[in-house]
Amino acid sequence: MNDFWIKFGELINLLKEENKQHIASELKEVQFYVNGLTDGWYNFKEVYNKIIQYRKYELTKHQLYLALNLLNKLEAWLLSR
Repeated sequence: MNDFWIKFGELINLLKEENKQHIASELKEVQFYVNGLTDGWYNFKEVYNKIIQYRKYELTKHQLYLALNLLNKLEAWLLSR
């Protein structure tokens, strides 16, 4: 999951660069759901998805692509566990 956090960080940086700190902050807060347990990852996924769906019209196509790609990777990883 190291690659996931690298890409997550890239998304956060892109949002900050484009003055979308409010979205970056929301996503960073959700990161605290991950506590090493599978339930934490599922909670993270659920809230992350809600934020992306709520904010999708504020994102550029590239940002939305990255966000959804991260969600797909996370879902695939969780299904493989």
